[in-house]
Amino acid sequence: MKLLVFAITWLRRLPAAFTTLFAVCMLLYLLLVSAAVKAGGVQTISDLARTLLGIPDIPTVGGFDAAARVFWEGIIIVFLLLVGVLASYNTSAWTYRYVRRRPRPLCGAPTTPVPGTGKRLTKFNRIGIILAGGGAKGAYQAGALKAIHEFLEANGALSKVKMIAGTSIGSWNSMFWLADLIKTPADGGPSLHEQWWRSINAGRIMEFASFWPLSTNHFLRATPWRETFRQIFAEQKDVADHMARLFPAASGDPPIHFYFTRSNVERGVLEFATNWPGIAHLTRPQLRTADPDDREAVVAPDLYEVIAGDLADAMARTERAVFASMDLPPLFPYVSIKLDMTEWFEDGGVVDNLPVWFGTQIEHCDLLFVLPLNASFAAPVDHASVIHRMARVMDVRQGVIERNALKLTYLYNELAALRNRVEELGGESYVTRVSSASMASPPADPGENATLETRAGLRKHDPISVFSICPAPPLGIGTAEFWKPKEAGLAFELMYAATKYELAENFEADTNPNWLKMTLVSPRGERTQTDEF
Repeated sequence: MKLLVFAITWLRRLPAAFTTLFAVCMLLYLLLVSAAVKAGGVQTISDLARTLLGIPDIPTVGGFDAAARVFWEGIIIVFLLLVGVLASYNTSAWTYRYVRRRPRPLCGAPTTPVPGTGKRLTKFNRIGIILAGGGAKGAYQAGALKAIHEFLEANGALSKVKMIAGTSIGSWNSMFWLADLIKTPADGGPSLHEQWWRSINAGRIMEFASFWPLSTNHFLRATPWRETFRQIFAEQKDVADHMARLFPAASGDPPIHFYFTRSNVERGVLEFATNWPGIAHLTRPQLRTADPDDREAVVAPDLYEVIAGDLADAMARTERAVFASMDLPPLFPYVSIKLDMTEWFEDGGVVDNLPVWFGTQIEHCDLLFVLPLNASFAAPVDHASVIHRMARVMDVRQGVIERNALKLTYLYNELAALRNRVEELGGESYVTRVSSASMASPPADPGENATLETRAGLRKHDPISVFSICPAPPLGIGTAEFWKPKEAGLAFELMYAATKYELAENFEADTNPNWLKMTLVSPRGERTQTDEF
């Protein structure tokens, strides 16, 4: 009974066109099997199987012919049902791809910021935004982004946002920020970003891929979602023209840098796409030699793709980058970035679900807005469901990855504070001598034998302020629940209100770099602080 209820529940969540086709195909299959039984003049399913497939007489087990017959009939019935389900699914999936409607277009234009007179962000020069992955939980993130946008605008700091990094659904939300589609338009209606989240449904996200056991490793395709991407960001002229500023010539510097992560399936490493050509020239002291004049690339050239130049080509490559970042396994097929199909990628959250390091080690921001989606992962223990247990493992894993990212950010601040303190003391310590720009000769012990303090002395950065806010369980919408537009709207409103209040009342305290904190927002809007990373 539970299995039947589970099946009916999932069928109700899927597009009606697909479920209707599947039900009709399954009914026709069962009628065909029944007709075959009658046409063959056989009495049982096992007799039908022997007749159609040439199976020999049903064997006996220990002389108990009746029990053996029941056993083998059960096996054959299960086999026939699986064949029917597989045939019905693939027939319905193939048909659905041709009869489904294109997602209803969502219209909107980039908004023009109104310079605010607030002074709460005057001490910051480089602001970054870090967006975690989390599937449909991105509705919470979207609400927080709206509040952050309003806060930055009110304090005249939107132009100080120099970078945005996203993993999975964070990459999707990043696109709306880049296109200036976050702010409420002049007519007072919802922004295009908010419209999208309030209208989510399975048909807008995916279509069904053919599935063959032992030869297919995914169930869905993101074709409708890709169509929505083009409708919003490429086919609306105002938006497309606005996006053009992000893709200068190969030597240009866009006003805001983006970073969309993805996981290289074969190599098992994190890669990313960016619109900043200058990353190729970003270097740091070579730590293995301890010589400040000997420098190395901050990021190896084979770990990133630079998107620049012609708008049409740049938008096509950006689309591939975003959907590689959102390629949640095992739902969607691998994404290939190169036309020769030599490399394959999946969701960036497989390796790093909260890419804070783009804001610290690459962009050297002095203020980050960090929006995790899994950093608080307490939940009741479920002893009854295998599916819930597997989902729980994924939630805990993603939560641990996000907490570790925040922990590394705190250690980044500790190292910066310690390094700056050594300089303030003005002593002739080994660290001071190694890091001094006026050092006349390299250290006496270069190479891999360089001491820890030598390498630490070569790292020059300042502590970073972090504003971090995250939904706390129980959540109203889960990772895969893209069929819940009402719940997505409530999540948007909850996080918008909580983030707006926290920014207005506690921004300075929350962003004190001496101790990293994160605000957790309960379903009732209650806010609590945690520093347990």
